[in-house]
Amino acid sequence: MGGSPKPAVDNIRNILGISWNRNDYLDIYAIGVGKLDVDWKELNELGSKKDGERHAFILQDAKAVQQVFEHMLDVSKLTDTICGVGNMSANASNQERTPWQVTFKPKNKETCQGSLISDQWVLTAAHCFHDTQMEDSHLWRVSVGDPTSQHGKEFLVEKVLIPPGFNVHAKQNQNISEFYGDDIALMKLSQKVKMSTHARPICLPCTVGANMALRRSPGSTCKDHETELLSQQKVPAHFVALNGNRLNISLKTGPEWTSCIKAVSQNKHIFPSLTNISEVVTDQFLCSGMEEDANPCKGESGGVVFLERRYRSFQVGLVSWGLYDPCQGFSNKNLRRKPPHGVQPRDFHINLFRLQPWLRQHLDGVLNFLPL
Repeated sequence: MGGSPKPAVDNIRNILGISWNRNDYLDIYAIGVGKLDVDWKELNELGSKKDGERHAFILQDAKAVQQVFEHMLDVSKLTDTICGVGNMSANASNQERTPWQVTFKPKNKETCQGSLISDQWVLTAAHCFHDTQMEDSHLWRVSVGDPTSQHGKEFLVEKVLIPPGFNVHAKQNQNISEFYGDDIALMKLSQKVKMSTHARPICLPCTVGANMALRRSPGSTCKDHETELLSQQKVPAHFVALNGNRLNISLKTGPEWTSCIKAVSQNKHIFPSLTNISEVVTDQFLCSGMEEDANPCKGESGGVVFLERRYRSFQVGLVSWGLYDPCQGFSNKNLRRKPPHGVQPRDFHINLFRLQPWLRQHLDGVLNFLPL
């Protein structure tokens, strides 16, 4: 469209100081786009010449260019700098869109979900391990990447970390059958995950990687991240369904959070004699489930609750518990039932900003944290 691209290529070489004996330091890809005649000979001359590699392409349209870029980048060594990068091209698979999504199955239990937060650590919910024997851990499997394709791989679990304060039955003497405070867990995989288009970590707020992704100054703090990500009273967010679809929710803060949690004391079926909501819903929880929100199903516990900023994804919470299971009674987990008339669904997600001390205690050296 604009004459020969050769002067631009020469410019790039000059700026980078690439002489002919330093060609290994530069990869130039030449891409012709469109159905008109492309001068293949000229295109091929522009591209780098390296054994076993191709650097010149003719592609049908701009969408095809985006797909090539997604697959051209070798991300296997970029764990720290590619957090929260998903493939958003039109025909990407669900796993490529949310490559941090993992599935975890303890023996004889409902599945749980989790998120890859580094090349060897997974974040999930503590209640996924409730009633399981830790000595059975050699039987647990974590599926990373797309389990239905050659891109999926199962990993063994080396160790599990759960806060000492987590106890589902802690408040039974107050007639509260289940309590989910401190519902967070870390799993260390037995091997490192090779980064790819199907397996990448999500950005964890309050880390250096997330700070770079948000393009904030190096002097930023954890509080700055919370202000940037959760300052609205209704924050658009997402979680991932069992079938890999990304579903929409709205996280409530401030006065909106107060009105969101009221449904708990009104639910006499689950909490027949609750007088103080804060006994059940502490400030560790984000609330969703009002208006048009999707509701997580039982097997989606531990999954990522994330926001998108600057084309990157940031995990602010994880799915913990709720008042309504839209998949109950369905063997097909892709079916979700709307709540019946009179039922107020609400979902509660562990707020990662509230569990910072515990995360820092166990991930120091794995992730680089910002000051609180």
